[in-house]
Amino acid sequence: MNAAQSWNDTRLFIENLSALEEVDPGLAARLSEPVGTEHVIFGADGDVGLRWRGETHPLAVESASDELEWLDLESGAPVIVFGVGTGDQLRRVLDATEETPVIAWERDPWLLGLAIGFFDFAKELRSGRLRLALGADLFDILSEASNDPNAIFHPLLTAVYRNEWRLFCEGGARPRALVSTGGALCDEVSDGLLAAGKAVYTLDLHSLSAVEIDHAIVKSGADLLVVAEYTATLAEFCADRGLRLLIWEVDHHTLPVAAATGPTAHVRVCTSAPARQAAWRDAGYEQVLHVPVGADVELRRPITFKPADMARYLCSVATVGPSLVDEARRAQGRFIGMVTAWLGRGLEGSHEAKELCRALLTMQRNEGGRFCLPEILTESFPDLLAWCDPSRDEDPAMLVGLVAASERRLRLMESLSRYRPHVWGDPGWRATRDAGVWYRGRAPVGFERNKVHVGAQVNVVLDMLHEPDHVPAVVFETMACGGLVLAPHSPALEALFEVGVEVVTWRNEAELHAHTAQLLAHPDRARRVAEAGLRAVRERHTISARLEQMLEG
Repeated sequence: MNAAQSWNDTRLFIENLSALEEVDPGLAARLSEPVGTEHVIFGADGDVGLRWRGETHPLAVESASDELEWLDLESGAPVIVFGVGTGDQLRRVLDATEETPVIAWERDPWLLGLAIGFFDFAKELRSGRLRLALGADLFDILSEASNDPNAIFHPLLTAVYRNEWRLFCEGGARPRALVSTGGALCDEVSDGLLAAGKAVYTLDLHSLSAVEIDHAIVKSGADLLVVAEYTATLAEFCADRGLRLLIWEVDHHTLPVAAATGPTAHVRVCTSAPARQAAWRDAGYEQVLHVPVGADVELRRPITFKPADMARYLCSVATVGPSLVDEARRAQGRFIGMVTAWLGRGLEGSHEAKELCRALLTMQRNEGGRFCLPEILTESFPDLLAWCDPSRDEDPAMLVGLVAASERRLRLMESLSRYRPHVWGDPGWRATRDAGVWYRGRAPVGFERNKVHVGAQVNVVLDMLHEPDHVPAVVFETMACGGLVLAPHSPALEALFEVGVEVVTWRNEAELHAHTAQLLAHPDRARRVAEAGLRAVRERHTISARLEQMLEG
């Protein structure tokens, strides 16, 4: 959908767009390009919210008498509005500053389109008093702005556009890199690039138009794109535009690696799962490294609790992470569809596929923590595996494994119910409440998250059954906060930390229970392990060090 299509029956939008076409036809055309709209939520009461980090935040800015207090309106310098949102704040600035020129910048074309549909800016646009700037037009503003520009910041969007806010504050004189939205650790990667001497601009590959993406690449002058989620043809896209591509794969996967269709000398793949290295190399990528996750030790650090935080965060046992319930439901549906297509017997085949899924889950449950589905399918259903196209189809063992992993995570937390554990994550965890698990909601973001890790006497990390060689980010971030980590044992974890000294590990449910009880009964030992884990992360496992390795190694 594009802004013009959404607002073509709205007088304000048409009038504003017409005025914009007269003074900046290029921007008017860019606003008519297709954009993603799912992140903007329209409430029944007419309010507009932004979906960000799993929650909807109001975009409207309440009027404030001191909004313009610190501006130097007599200098003649323009007022820069950083983050337009729905336009209410911009309208107030224009009304209050009389003849002062105003530059309004917004990163999101959908929001800028909404703003000119909500408020009348046509007069100011035609007179030249108001200049709109979108996305990478920020670099033009940076080249024109004084060292101490007049600026008004949108209270929500300044946080959402954190990379661009830093560019605005620092001037963007450093070598520039682009970081794609989506995937894990976007903020931490951006901070690591900043520490490595880069200026960072956010590129939303999933919702921007091709025109807007190319505009950002040209305007930024960046030579590097960093992504956490790889999509087919991205390597070719970067090659055509002279960009180096750095892929840091840290999430779990069921899809095969898309085969390279051209040169990959400009691509570096870094995966946190050692077993995935072979898949990337087989797909034709030359530079493949195993790079574990790490911690942003500036953001994740020990804290001292305030009395008001204690009731919310202090507990014996806590875990932070996904329940995988929604992912498992979708994966199960895809597995059943895959097997139905393989059997080719319509409704009858669908029933058989469901029975096969149930049987495989039963067999996996009987194996406990050992992921046995790949060998079961290889031995019992070689024809299904032969029918699947490894370059196109998801791995059926991984699909059912995702279902089994979700079941196991729920059951393990329920088994710890005697400790009244706190669970932070997606709403799928609500399924454990009747068993005595205290679902606390989505995990806080930013500095607030540190309180979760510090508040628990034992931070339990649950395994990803279908990815036994993956050490999740929560291990590193918890240690960086000075929290004690009780994590699933794996060779990958053992290669990173001294087991029993820097981290305590469990191999099965019995060990999980035994170690939890022992650590709660011996807080001095728990403290020593937590302190050693904190030192280990700060000395060997920082995001900055990981980025340095990926950029230079």
